Amino acid sequence: MFSPLSGRDAELERVGEMLRPSQGALPLAAIVGRAGVGKSELALHAAHRAAAGFPDGQLYIDLRAGELRPADVLGRFLRALGLTSLPQGLEERSALFRSTVAGSRLLVVLDNAGPSPGVWPLLPGAAPCAALVTVRERPVGLPDRQVLRLDVLGERHAADLIVQDIGAARAAREPEAVRTLALQCGGLPLALRIAGARLAARPRWRVETLVAQLADSRTALDALTHGDVEVRASLDVSYAALSPPARMLFRRIGLLGCPQVAPWLAAALSDADPSDGVTGPLAELTDASLLRRTAGGRYGMHDLVRAFAEERANAEESREQRAMTVERACTALLALAERVHERHYGGFFTMLRGKGTATTAITAGLADRLIGERPIPWLDEERATLLAAVRQAHAHGLDELCWNLAMTAVTLFEAYGHFDDWRSVTETARRACVAAGNARGEAAMVYSLSSLLLFEQRYTEAGPLLQDAIRLFGDIGEIQGRALALRNLALVERVGGRAEAALTRYAQALPLLRAVGDRAAEAHVLVNVAAVHLESDRPGEAEPLLERALATFRAEGVPRGEAQALTRIAELALRRGDAARAKDAFAEAAAIVAAVHDRIGEAYVLHGLGEAQAALGQCGQAEATLRQALALAVRLGERHIQGRASLSLGLLLSGRGDPEAAGHLRTSHELFAGMGAERWRARAAEALAR
Repeated sequence: MFSPLSGRDAELERVGEMLRPSQGALPLAAIVGRAGVGKSELALHAAHRAAAGFPDGQLYIDLRAGELRPADVLGRFLRALGLTSLPQGLEERSALFRSTVAGSRLLVVLDNAGPSPGVWPLLPGAAPCAALVTVRERPVGLPDRQVLRLDVLGERHAADLIVQDIGAARAAREPEAVRTLALQCGGLPLALRIAGARLAARPRWRVETLVAQLADSRTALDALTHGDVEVRASLDVSYAALSPPARMLFRRIGLLGCPQVAPWLAAALSDADPSDGVTGPLAELTDASLLRRTAGGRYGMHDLVRAFAEERANAEESREQRAMTVERACTALLALAERVHERHYGGFFTMLRGKGTATTAITAGLADRLIGERPIPWLDEERATLLAAVRQAHAHGLDELCWNLAMTAVTLFEAYGHFDDWRSVTETARRACVAAGNARGEAAMVYSLSSLLLFEQRYTEAGPLLQDAIRLFGDIGEIQGRALALRNLALVERVGGRAEAALTRYAQALPLLRAVGDRAAEAHVLVNVAAVHLESDRPGEAEPLLERALATFRAEGVPRGEAQALTRIAELALRRGDAARAKDAFAEAAAIVAAVHDRIGEAYVLHGLGEAQAALGQCGQAEATLRQALALAVRLGERHIQGRASLSLGLLLSGRGDPEAAGHLRTSHELFAGMGAERWRARAAEALAR
């Protein structure tokens, strides 16, 4: 699984001892050393060796020398542990993380950490968890027993690394050249691996050939004893030996700034045929150890190598060339992301799209071949590329591409609950549009930020942003954007208990959506108008709207919308006393949300099914189903359905005089009050009063 370690046996044993469980205190091992000294390699070996001692698994993150914000890292960890809706603050996320992993035998690996203040919130609270950290500078306050300072390899072990790559027989023919090469690399494992790989890929070379190349760059090699610069010297040699196409691809991968690259992206960076994937240059870069194969057929680039590649791009390509490269890559990625959205929704519904972006060689057919049968999971695998592309589009003044990418990425973010990424790319794109005077893009990003707040159930905060979006869209005559913002503002009114105001907003949005042909958004509005009528005791007005919405969703192939319409139809049946029909409709909706992996939808359907079971007199089944819905809502951090499930469970238990009922009703009241859901808060208050 891993390449052999050389000269690190004692250090590997020491790290293993540091990670062994202790009485209460958190076992912590901090591997400290300069860049390229092999900290990450040692940590990965140690984590692999310790795996049996941590049966609940391992959490790994490359912190990129402090580039990642601790709150974002905690968001990734919590989502990996099954939570989706998370608190915003760092302290709250840290506390939630520690409480979630408390009692677990879990190893947290924080690779390439920055300054120590950013590390502490990411640590679990105590044993039986443990933490392994790699960092360039020693974290403040750690005792010696928790720190392993990793130095460069000695001459013999440095030479052993080269021998591993080129073979003992070849090394024996030039022992002095091998020794000199080890010294030239400064004992740094990264430099040694690069040198060894270069020789291994060229079996006809003598070792002395590489030694001579290093000697020709005396001014650069003088830096071998000064921090990180020694790696640049080795990289200079590897880079100079590449073919021109491989050098160009190398520079451009560094320019994009993402930790891994797929073959289609390498082709876009090289302005090559996307179906070809520039296999030759990729293989050459891999042979030179400038890239490494990763999962899913992608190629990873070490952060130091990436920094060097970016330097070469800035030195060798003009500003215009760099902007054109980023534009090609972003345009190709946008075409793929739009195809994911189109397949997921059955069309370009409920999404604003930019105008006048560059063309790309990625056709719908090629996109389908690249994406495969699971569009959203494929896009999730490219999430790091999406984030990097938005940053680079902003940096190179590509404001239209920037906001288009940010908007299209919402398809992924809302499906998988990547709310931190949603906020990050949207704020970046908004800054790009403001700087460029792109009014439509700015309005779209304000709308997207308000949509994020709705997903996070922060309705009070969403309202002012939606008003801003409506004004901005109105100023430029953007019909679809204004309609979508009106639709969302209606939800804010509805949650706040202002039913007639909500209906007015929906009535304003509907003709605009019809005018632009956004049928899925129109059907969503119909479902929500029907919900208002149900909540206002007008079931007769709700029924035809729901039937129209269901037919539209089915005709347009929008499964999540279909499940939402079925859920409302089931609620209507419950209100009319037809619990059997309601149960059937909830079951149909349950099959859909399971097929599309909609966990939040599953919680809503379970809650409805529990209420249907209660109405049928199946109290034991109803209690079990409602508890299942409540547990899922808590795990997802979905406060609205948590409140509704708590209310239903409290009412069910109070009917038989169970003292547990009051606790559920109080929880429901607190949740609805906290999110500003006035109508539901009043229901919970009434139940408590009874």
